[in-house]
Amino acid sequence: THPGGSPISQPSASQTASVVGGGGNGGVMDLTNAGAKTRLAALTAGELLHIYRPLYWTASERDHAAHSMHMHQLGGLRHTRSSNERLTMLKSWVIGLAMDVMSHRLTLAATSNGRPTNIPFRGHVDTSSNVHMPPATAEELQRRKMRWMLYLLRCPVWDVLTRPVAGGLAAFIARFVPLLGRPFASYVMSLLVYWQRRHFMLEG
Repeated sequence: THPGGSPISQPSASQTASVVGGGGNGGVMDLTNAGAKTRLAALTAGELLHIYRPLYWTASERDHAAHSMHMHQLGGLRHTRSSNERLTMLKSWVIGLAMDVMSHRLTLAATSNGRPTNIPFRGHVDTSSNVHMPPATAEELQRRKMRWMLYLLRCPVWDVLTRPVAGGLAAFIARFVPLLGRPFASYVMSLLVYWQRRHFMLEG
């Protein structure tokens, strides 16, 4: 009860759920009824995750490279530890992707009304979804989400999935497409390997 005698209204169960979790919006956090401080906290957490994720991945790659060099110096022990190295890299890969996803959800919830968004490729806000978000913010969130595809070029997914699939497609094209098939497939594969080694391994 308020000191003046009037009862203090308690938040409803739906309002509490909308702030804490999905709120029935397809898994998107709903901060529609949250205060300015809650939105600011969510936005800050989302942006900090976005900033810290490349640092985490770079540190993981550095530790992995140092460990691989040490195992190489020890010779035969390297082969017995290869499975552990892959598990370590897979854990880093999963954590990095989870950080990106959580950053996206927090920033989206803090800058919109929490409803699911259907933003076209060019980044314009879909007015049919009633999302109150500046176009520049929508474009930036869409750009970040598209960059999730780079996880296909990061170890260990590159080694166990992307490279074998791309190699199989390249071999198919080289075999069944006359004249230009073989040089085209070879060029695309060499380009993918170059990007993976020189850019996207440490790319944030």
